[in-house]
Amino acid sequence: MPRFSVSDRYRIFCDGMSVGIVKVKLTEEGIVWGVIEFDEEIKSQWGWKAKRIATALDAFSEFVRVRDEEGEDSQSNRMQLAIERVEDGEIGHYLFVVPWHVCDETRELRLVDLIAYLDDGRIGWSWCDEGEAVESTNAAMPLFGADRDILNYRLVMQSAGRHVFGGPPRHKVTPPVGSDVSLHHFLSIDLADLKSPFHYRHGGIRYLPLYYPLAYGNGGAELQYEVVSDDEIRIIELDGAPSGGVDIVPILPRSNADIVALTYEEVRLRLFAQHPTRPEFDSADLRLWERMGGVHAVLFGGRSWSHNGSVSCKNPACSATDGNLEMITVIPPISIDGKTDFWGDYDNVGVDFCFGLCPSCRTIIAYNTCD
Repeated sequence: MPRFSVSDRYRIFCDGMSVGIVKVKLTEEGIVWGVIEFDEEIKSQWGWKAKRIATALDAFSEFVRVRDEEGEDSQSNRMQLAIERVEDGEIGHYLFVVPWHVCDETRELRLVDLIAYLDDGRIGWSWCDEGEAVESTNAAMPLFGADRDILNYRLVMQSAGRHVFGGPPRHKVTPPVGSDVSLHHFLSIDLADLKSPFHYRHGGIRYLPLYYPLAYGNGGAELQYEVVSDDEIRIIELDGAPSGGVDIVPILPRSNADIVALTYEEVRLRLFAQHPTRPEFDSADLRLWERMGGVHAVLFGGRSWSHNGSVSCKNPACSATDGNLEMITVIPPISIDGKTDFWGDYDNVGVDFCFGLCPSCRTIIAYNTCD
């Protein structure tokens, strides 16, 4: 059986989507019981999938309550209605067909059978197939899910943070770029961070790596790659040769970072700031904007911008034709330990480094924009 501890907290997933966090209370006869704290997306039922999962758990709770009150062999109309509801279409699909997983102490996703969900918020499960961890694959891994709107979060440099900015590259690059010049590691997002809106997907990676070709294409190169594993990325396209005479450090300075939620006022100001015809900030808005980091804030989500008018996926296995792009984040030349000179030619020139995702094939696309 996988390792777990009473009073510890574990993230539970349905069909690759984070449902919430379970605080384990006790175990009995191979069943683990805990109280679930639902993620905001489930509680508020945003989006069709979250709503279906929430409805399914409500139906399951009613079934368990009726079963316990009347007995499992009851033939009453009440019992039949409860059974019909949990077996109905999408509800039965989310309860009994799609996989449920729990992330255990070893940070592995473990397949479970959902046994019960009770009115008092307790959820129970048993381990499947001796709780074997999800097997890895040589194919490109699923990347991540977002159980909350990533637009409502930003990155801050913090020594105790679980995410890593800069530092040496963490991945083998295939095929080799044909040069001694490495890609620059910008950010690795820890998908096991419970405070983050990013989370594991079934069979996926632990860290979401963001790389940029700072030393290619005289500053205007575009990079497209897919994540094979936590040790390897596969380049789809790198559209620039190594640049000559570009002033840039070979490795960005390393710093731990944290992902923090924006306040309501900060979210409102961020949306206002993105409007193309907005008026100038008043003094109160300007102070809040500066506290958020101003033009050097590292924000998630939002609109995609291109340095050349269009960014489209070049993955030959991709079927997308519309050129849409989901933004992961935009990283300006931020300061680390109060310094920005390591950015070299990119410092103080109004450049932002953009990291997007093809919604069809999940290829990561890195490019820059300039004011």
